[in-house]
Amino acid sequence: MFVDSLACLHPIKIPRHFNTRSGDRCLLLGFCDASQREYAAVIYLCVLGDREDASVSLVGAKTKLALIKSLTIPRLELNAAELLARWLHRIKCVLDAQLNFVGVHAWTDSTIVLSWLVNRHESFKVYV
Repeated sequence: MFVDSLACLHPIKIPRHFNTRSGDRCLLLGFCDASQREYAAVIYLCVLGDREDASVSLVGAKTKLALIKSLTIPRLELNAAELLARWLHRIKCVLDAQLNFVGVHAWTDSTIVLSWLVNRHESFKVYV
């Protein structure tokens, strides 16, 4: 009986509250990392107030399991960076009409991935 009634809860959406006022400057801050078994990304919203005060709220986190076929840690770190980049773009598009974004920042602890992202791509082999 109770389990059957849970199906009607699916369409209910509860908006997440971010402590913002009209005109507050906002930053999207994203972090990504990977291990041998999974990779993840997390996004925070930093609201910069008028008096140089700031509040930070968790927007959300995403994790994915690595493929059964073993990948190198740099490849998994690259997957994490891609997950973060796509998710930051999606979150910014959704919240752009409601918030005043002054910046979007993404961080990774992988210097290999950073070098892949900032260097010219002609010398790299195809990544599938």
